[in-house]
Amino acid sequence: LYSFDPATRFTTLIGQLPARIQSMDVDPQGELWALGATGLYRVNKATATGTFVSQPPASSAYLGVHPDSGRFHVAYRSAPGS
Repeated sequence: LYSFDPATRFTTLIGQLPARIQSMDVDPQGELWALGATGLYRVNKATATGTFVSQPPASSAYLGVHPDSGRFHVAYRSAPGS
């Protein structure tokens, strides 16, 4: 996980994420969430430490958090022929 300063265009390494991440989003309270094949994680933005929350419904999943309600939306693609 990196932070980016648009004024200087510099990136700063915060830390290693808990897993290979496919999708990230921020909820209305400012919490960072990450989704990968191994699960849904709440990510500490200061350290990149992740707390496992749940297993996704499929290995190829994408996360979106509704900006008003905070409701999570997960989309996934099934394997061909399934």
